Order: sequence, then structure tokens, then C-alpha cells
Amino acid sequence: MEFVANEWLCEYFKFATPEENIRKLESFLNWFYQSDHQLIVIKDSPFQIKIGQIEKILRSHFDTRYHLRIKKFHSLLYYDPTKIKIINNEEFLPTEIFDLVNIVGTNFASDQYLFEAAIKSDSKIIVTTDQKLINHMGQSEHYRLIHLDNFIEDILK
Repeated sequence: MEFVANEWLCEYFKFATPEENIRKLESFLNWFYQSDHQLIVIKDSPFQIKIGQIEKILRSHFDTRYHLRIKKFHSLLYYDPTKIKIINNEEFLPTEIFDLVNIVGTNFASDQYLFEAAIKSDSKIIVTTDQKLINHMGQSEHYRLIHLDNFIEDILK
């Protein structure tokens, strides 16, 4: 399965992450490293930029638990195309999806890159913590948005 994750994944690597989110991250990473599933990331997307910034910050601290966790994941971005597929953003969204994510007065446009990445996958799955985005997109025929909690629950079965 190929899937896209929004920035919860980046945020959960940080020092200030609550213990509950660290457990979710560790569950996700254990599953991800042992599975044959692939994360899709757009080159130079907010996700890729943020994970690089966090890795750089954690590299300068002496808490190896945090640094080693992100270092292993960050290295996949550049060295393991079987786990993380980096794509160029050359895809145009279908008009109805573009219109849904670019509604004036919402912040959904900042998530457009998720849909642009997911369109390149067979499964079209986006794992997110943004319940408003999930509710807004509804049961799209183009994408399947899954809340992180439900995703973690499913992978632990």
C-alpha cells in the first residue's frame, strides 16, 4: 500500500510531543519499518522541508532517543526508495478536488500537496489528524482520508 501522511508525522518527532503521541509515532514507525508499505512525499513539500528542519534541530541536542528516531526516518527520505517514494509535483488535481481544497476562508489549500501526492498512488490514502479536513472532503471518490487514530488502530490489529 502506498499512502501519504500530513505533518502530524513531523510534529510527533519533536521534544514537546506528549507521551501519547510518542506512543502513536512508535507504533506507526514499528509497523512502517517492518511492512512493505510505502510513504509518498512530494519533493520540497511542506512535509519534506519540516522533517528536515526537525532533524537538524534534534541533531544539535544531546537526547539521543529523539535524534536517533528521526535520523533513521529522515535517512529513508534520501536512501530508501522502497520505503519512501519522493515524487516531483507534476500532477494536476481534478477540478472538483482543487475546488474543494481551495475554498476561501479555510486553510485547506495548505493541504493541497497531500492530494497531489496521493493522486500518484494506487490506494489514494491520506493519513491525517485533521478531522475538519476529513469531514470537509467527505467520502471522496478520488481519495480516502483516514484519521491517524483509526489508522493506528487498524495496523495494530
